[in-house]
Amino acid sequence: MRSSDVQGPPPVDPFQNELRLPNGLIHPDLYIKRKQEALEGKKLPERLRTRAMLFAEIADHATAYLKGRYARPADDVARMKLLKTHFSGPADAITAKEIERVLESLSVKKERSASTRSHHHNLLSLAYRLAILNGHVKDSPLRGLRRTRETDGIVRFLTKDEEKKLREVLWSKPEWAEHEPELDLALNTGLRRGSMYQTWCGRMLIWMLAL
Repeated sequence: MRSSDVQGPPPVDPFQNELRLPNGLIHPDLYIKRKQEALEGKKLPERLRTRAMLFAEIADHATAYLKGRYARPADDVARMKLLKTHFSGPADAITAKEIERVLESLSVKKERSASTRSHHHNLLSLAYRLAILNGHVKDSPLRGLRRTRETDGIVRFLTKDEEKKLREVLWSKPEWAEHEPELDLALNTGLRRGSMYQTWCGRMLIWMLAL
């Protein structure tokens, strides 16, 4: 067999790559039009040369950021997964009105508090901030979108009887009793678990109360 008889792969047409649709197919009319424009020296606009980044993709990037930076990212990861079910298509095609509608819908249907709505708002802001930083989108649709004001919530204190019962449970087992200083700190300061165990000052206070 002569080397000239060996056929290699067909040459790649650059116009096909430019006009390839998300499903991998090429629209014939667009292909013919683009070929004619190329002969006339016309170039595609910059916006059409790169594939639009999907919202699901910038959400995945934000999720990876959460997992790498946060000590306890599970709640925010779950919220981001929920947001992905409400937004589809290119990230730069989502409008502020659409975001407002989704946030309001989540608040009404799930009876979520203003604080939880703010969590969703913050996650969307994070996703778009990272996307802008990486050059995937040019602007955020959340710009100018007003946040819902959070209330102070309900201030809750243990009654004397509730505190007594709780301490009795702690005293019932030696391995539980050693955590009583942590209970004292929580009851008298209102510190959250993360502030007590994940900061040096919280751990120092627990150690001092245990002396």
